Amino acid sequence: MRGGNYPAQFRVDWDDEPLEMRDAVRVFDALGIHTVPLGHQARFLVPSSPVLTGSQAEALVNAFGRETGSGEAAQAQVEEEAAEPEETVDLEEEKEPNLPVVKQDGLISRIAVGDVDQWIDARIRSGIVERSHSYSKPTFENVDAPHESDGGWSITPEFEAVFSLIESGDRLLFLGGRAGTGKSTLIGMIRKRFRERNIAVVAPTGIAALQAEGQTIHSFFRIAPELRDPEQVQRLGDPRVVRGLDLLIVDEVSMVRADLLDAMDRSLKLNRGCSDKVFGGVQVLLVGDLFQLPPIVLSDERARFSGDPYRTPYFFSATALQSEEMACLELSRVFRQKDREFTDLLEKVRESVELEVGVAELNQHAGQGDGDERLTLCCHNETANQINEKQLAELGGVLQAYRAIVEGNFQEEKFPSLKKLELKVGTKVMFCRNDPYERWVNGTLGEVDSLELESVQVRTDSGEVLKVSPVTWDAYEYEYNELAGRIKAKSVGKFTQLPLRLAWAVSIHKSQGLTLDAVEVDLGGGAFEFGQAYVALSRCRRLSGLSLTRPIKENDVRTDRRVSWFYRALRGLIDEGDAAEAHAASPAVESSEGMLVKFSDETMRKLAERADREGADVEKLVVDLVEEQFRPRW
Repeated sequence: MRGGNYPAQFRVDWDDEPLEMRDAVRVFDALGIHTVPLGHQARFLVPSSPVLTGSQAEALVNAFGRETGSGEAAQAQVEEEAAEPEETVDLEEEKEPNLPVVKQDGLISRIAVGDVDQWIDARIRSGIVERSHSYSKPTFENVDAPHESDGGWSITPEFEAVFSLIESGDRLLFLGGRAGTGKSTLIGMIRKRFRERNIAVVAPTGIAALQAEGQTIHSFFRIAPELRDPEQVQRLGDPRVVRGLDLLIVDEVSMVRADLLDAMDRSLKLNRGCSDKVFGGVQVLLVGDLFQLPPIVLSDERARFSGDPYRTPYFFSATALQSEEMACLELSRVFRQKDREFTDLLEKVRESVELEVGVAELNQHAGQGDGDERLTLCCHNETANQINEKQLAELGGVLQAYRAIVEGNFQEEKFPSLKKLELKVGTKVMFCRNDPYERWVNGTLGEVDSLELESVQVRTDSGEVLKVSPVTWDAYEYEYNELAGRIKAKSVGKFTQLPLRLAWAVSIHKSQGLTLDAVEVDLGGGAFEFGQAYVALSRCRRLSGLSLTRPIKENDVRTDRRVSWFYRALRGLIDEGDAAEAHAASPAVESSEGMLVKFSDETMRKLAERADREGADVEKLVVDLVEEQFRPRW
């Protein structure tokens, strides 16, 4: 804090709805500004710079809080504080937190979840900044030749390792893998392979549960959506289902919050009478890719997931797992993409590695191809709906409505298509369910060729004309069959409709799980959520099928460094230069809240140049960046 010729110092307090310190750190990281933790207040030191006026500096600070000092008064304050004794930390003794121990057994890794959670938290608190360094990653190469086939999918040694892991009796399992590695298909294989066991599949959202032919977590455990305290979980009216459980599969675990996992643990312990065993003694398989869509945390809940009671919102911060060992396996063979160049680019985006090169290569394909033949993926559901409505309205011809039949308990959030589906000849459509006769799959694109009273003819992009009639989706709940002594999935609701949805555009969130031949990615004002750009880009089979409405920016690619560190711990990897580089750039740390920010002349020059290019001043540039990245709208 001492030294340097600063024309002004600004000392600011956070607003009523503060930008979290760790979020603000990521903003400054994106601008190339070094930050370290400081006090409860945020202190900004702005050096002299020919391209930053006093008013711009003042506005820059005001973008983050309330100004309480500037100019000569602030400089006097600096001198006054400089005379006071100041606690410092010996940077020579500040070291990288110890990497958690990973036990490797062939394809299987075993880690202590609590050690990983604490290690991640220690890295955050020590001011270590995640950097785009390349490091060892799972291979894309096929591992040995497949020796068996199941429904057209190869059973690889990795799949066999998962089967063996379930048979071994390990109580807590994590199955990861990038997009297109067959995680959802593997869940279906597990059901077939272990059909003698009582298995339930749950997921955090209605659509995810429907795709997995399972039940939502809240429905299965009778947890109220607004419940935030796991201790408030009550006994089930009929606990026979959970008492009979052998294996619980949690799909899309990247979106499962730590407090929700604790609520699941509490319910299983309470209803199975096994309070001394995690998840009441049930074997639990957690499935998902944490680099994809994260848990939803509202702005007024952020403090809950920054140290008390949870270090992060991710499942690995659940209190129930802190003393548990977890067996982990990452699927590495990519089935969706066959193009090695494309999978390499996707990996750069997924883990924010070598972004400058990866983004430049992806942008070579911006605007290529005929957008009319591609499904546009949008950040916001509202944007996708507007595009579809506009295109349908502009299409000539007669509009015909097809109304769904809804029976029993089928909640609206699970509707796979519109309740009232309006179509014209020429309407772009996408199939939203696999055909049992294999004429199409979920994600096949086409165009309405003709309209009939209760069916339509669709010409697929391959040129084949198919008659499409209504199909029925079932909403399931699990029940215990006394006679069979088994858990059974019982249909409690039905939704009957044409297996089609309008397909000029769809939200990135709703595209999760799809495999598409032709995609146009529209990030609009910018991707606002971790993993959003990766989910969109990885829907496409090949690079030649990808189109961009605008070039991708590096700040569109958002990866939560806590997730990066989780995977580094899982793989037993750490960039040894991280800690040294962070400490070399940072002055002494006083406490764990707030931050000290030093703006170099070079940084100010770059900010000013960018502002000139975009026709904005420095204040607007930073404010927009904050709004774009850290105050998202869903």
